Amino acid sequence: QLHGGRGDRYMTQEGRAFKARVAIAAIAARAHARLWPANLWRIRRAEIAFQLYDFRGDTDGPRKLAKDALEGILYRNDRLVQDGPAPLPIADRCGARMVVTVTILELIDHESAEKLRFKYERERARRKARAASAPAVRTK
Repeated sequence: QLHGGRGDRYMTQEGRAFKARVAIAAIAARAHARLWPANLWRIRRAEIAFQLYDFRGDTDGPRKLAKDALEGILYRNDRLVQDGPAPLPIADRCGARMVVTVTILELIDHESAEKLRFKYERERARRKARAASAPAVRTK
């Protein structure tokens, strides 16, 4: 991942492809996970653990990309997810791969989740309305 000016982020083509593969695998896994909540707003806290195999060099980058790719599929926001144990990569010479385990730590009832979602969406609409009505700021 490359960083541009003023906090803009540009992802390499390889990074985008990696995120897409992770997202596709997560969608397939979720389809078979009968106990995973359909309403992601019910998940208040979760933990994510990675086991990397045959990785060389940077291991934080793939973890961050995978965590981002799972947002909206296994949880609604990656800020709700804490990092679990991060063991050293295992060299088994079977090719670079990653095993991801997401564990729900706190789950709320459906009614509370809907109240939370409604409150979030109402606040988001207010911020959007304030931003639209704010005068434009000129920069050089």
